[in-house]
Amino acid sequence: MINFILSASNTGKFLQDVGLFEEAVKYYHVVNIIYEDVRDWTNESLPLYVDTLKKASAPAMAKAEKAFLFVSTNVQAVSFQVIDKVCDL
Repeated sequence: MINFILSASNTGKFLQDVGLFEEAVKYYHVVNIIYEDVRDWTNESLPLYVDTLKKASAPAMAKAEKAFLFVSTNVQAVSFQVIDKVCDL
């Protein structure tokens, strides 16, 4: 199919004129095969890696969440103290 579509285009005619049409079609097929392999790997394997990463990082994320909540709570308390002192001035 690509041979027919490409051969009818200006690019295809140029490639024919310079003798590189068959080479271009060959490389197109090679790149297409690699693309399909990478696409399939991404669809099948990548979710497994992401799930593994989520499970492995869960304890660290929970610790980070606790630290964030502690800091945000303390910042809020200190900010109220600062506001009170500024209002007293």
